[in-house]
Amino acid sequence: MHCLALGPLIFTYYQAIDDKLGGDPVEAILHFTGIGAFNLLLLSLLVSPLAKFSKQALLIRTRRLLGLYAFLYAFCHFARLYCI
Repeated sequence: MHCLALGPLIFTYYQAIDDKLGGDPVEAILHFTGIGAFNLLLLSLLVSPLAKFSKQALLIRTRRLLGLYAFLYAFCHFARLYCI
């Protein structure tokens, strides 16, 4: 779970440092982190009904982790927005 959530974020910031994000790298980072935060938030909200339906306790831990990574992506989004 950690590699799936942190891998794309680290890779995108690495591409920004290497100047491989195109003409406007700040806009690319803002879009990536914003859409990533939204998608992770939706996934974390989807896990709760799925856990109730399947009665799996492991999914509750996954929900919490997805929520924390959604917060990390949103924090990177807003931190990058205000550091421009």
